Amino acid sequence: MGALRGDAAYWLERLEAAGIPAAPILTYDRVYANPQARACGMVVDTGNGSTPLVGNPVRMSLTPWQLRRRAPALGGDTAAVLERLGFAPAEIVDLRRLGVLDGKESPHAHRHDR
Repeated sequence: MGALRGDAAYWLERLEAAGIPAAPILTYDRVYANPQARACGMVVDTGNGSTPLVGNPVRMSLTPWQLRRRAPALGGDTAAVLERLGFAPAEIVDLRRLGVLDGKESPHAHRHDR
């Protein structure tokens, strides 16, 4: 059997004509732009202007899904994660001072391209 050919619209039309329920698999950008996904509440605005989220497709009347908290800003929970891994607060301060945690190069870093 050879490879099947045709784009999503081609196959969706044929599946629908045959009475077979089908829908395309969308990339994130297409989900966010899809009117049906928006109407069904599948596009969740995080309220901070960042990329929206895809909502939970499982809907329960007694325990509806809700966005409980936004994701932290980049590095926003680094200290808490390091503390849970056993780093002492003073060690975290030292790592920050050395530029290890903020992505900046430390003035004490060894450079081999000089």
